[in-house]
Amino acid sequence: MPHDERKRTQKSGLSPGSLIYVGPHRSHPVTIDTYDYSPTALTRAKIAGPDGLGTRSGIEGVRWLDVESLHDVDLIEQIGERYGVHRLTLEDVLDTNQRPKIEEYPDYIFCIIKMVRYLPESEGLVIEQVGLVLGDKFVITFQDRPGDVFDGVRKRLEQADGRLRKSGSDYLAYALVDAIVDHDFFVIERIDNEIRELEDEVDGHADAEMLREIHRLRTLVGDMRRVAWPQRELLAHWLATEHVRICPEVRVFLRDVHDHAIQVLEALDREREVLVFQHDLVLSSLNLRASEVMQFLSVIGTIFMPLTFVAGVYGMNFTEQMPEFHWQYGYVFTWGVFIAITGGMIWHFKRKRWI
Repeated sequence: MPHDERKRTQKSGLSPGSLIYVGPHRSHPVTIDTYDYSPTALTRAKIAGPDGLGTRSGIEGVRWLDVESLHDVDLIEQIGERYGVHRLTLEDVLDTNQRPKIEEYPDYIFCIIKMVRYLPESEGLVIEQVGLVLGDKFVITFQDRPGDVFDGVRKRLEQADGRLRKSGSDYLAYALVDAIVDHDFFVIERIDNEIRELEDEVDGHADAEMLREIHRLRTLVGDMRRVAWPQRELLAHWLATEHVRICPEVRVFLRDVHDHAIQVLEALDREREVLVFQHDLVLSSLNLRASEVMQFLSVIGTIFMPLTFVAGVYGMNFTEQMPEFHWQYGYVFTWGVFIAITGGMIWHFKRKRWI
């Protein structure tokens, strides 16, 4: 049984809101990057414990808490207490196998979204769960492993004249979700390049290795689609919500990221159709090649059938009754019969276009 599944079974029978980390074992400490910003100032700090967390009541502009690694349950619980995050939300944050979803609470909006990265060295996707809490003047993101796709958002925070610095926490939440969805296009482009390379190879030579490569790419596309489908529904729900934490100006941008999510699904569907076609094409090529080999072997076997018959007749030891055995040109005559039969059959096969 997988390690995270064993952890999940430990929650059986516990009361709702019981905080248990469900995910792979992590040895590195939890780190938290804090960004406090306003149109005129930006302060960034890195903390490794409860000191420096602050509280939601002490925020002057907008604060972004970017939490990396979730195995320290006590620290996650303290974050929830200081920022008024419900224990049911923290329970979902600590369970790294959640489905993308959005939940509305009186003081904040909570959503779980999947961040997809493609690591070619491992020949697979890294699908990481990101929990996002949008509250009054703050946004908290919970990630379970190092690395993310938020570098563009961090650079935009450094631009004092940018829209991000002048907007509220709802725009920051939109920017983070938009970064995740837009990165899906980068992953799709990487997969699409591999599909195009595969198409060139199929045109030149098809073999069983290509079937394995097609299966790998179909698995990648299928994994991404299983993430993109509920994510589109999440964004549709977010777009339709009338929660007080989403101002009308930000809804326009949410509509744009929802359109991007639809485009991601359409692109994945196109890639899936191409891979199905390539799979059928490779199978047809392999079957055609096998048919050609069998046809060639059948022709060879058919040609040798009368030759075997003639050789079998003259292989009988009835020397007195077979005068050809005593004829000095018998051997040459027999080879002439062999050549005539072979040539005649090949001419007939070509005339019938069997070879």
